[in-house]
Amino acid sequence: MAHEIKVSGRFEKERKKIYRYIALHWGFSAADKFAEQVDVKIRQLQKHPLFGMPSSKDPTIRKSIVSKHAKMYYRVRKTHITIMDLVDMRRDPQKNKYE
Repeated sequence: MAHEIKVSGRFEKERKKIYRYIALHWGFSAADKFAEQVDVKIRQLQKHPLFGMPSSKDPTIRKSIVSKHAKMYYRVRKTHITIMDLVDMRRDPQKNKYE
């Protein structure tokens, strides 16, 4: 059974921010490719919610690599999955509150 997907405001904000950054520096084609990678991960997550690894700080939060530079963090519930954040891994690793 596929889980319902809920996304946080933070996830949406970060998704847009990363998209704009990629479009500015590498063009819209690369930004669209990134957006498609995120969508593919969300569809995979819906079918296989436990495929991501548990976060080192909180095992109830799972992580999935979206691209070479981005990880998605989410929490699985009985009836739904909440996608909490999308983190650009090029940032200072000390600022990643999930690791």
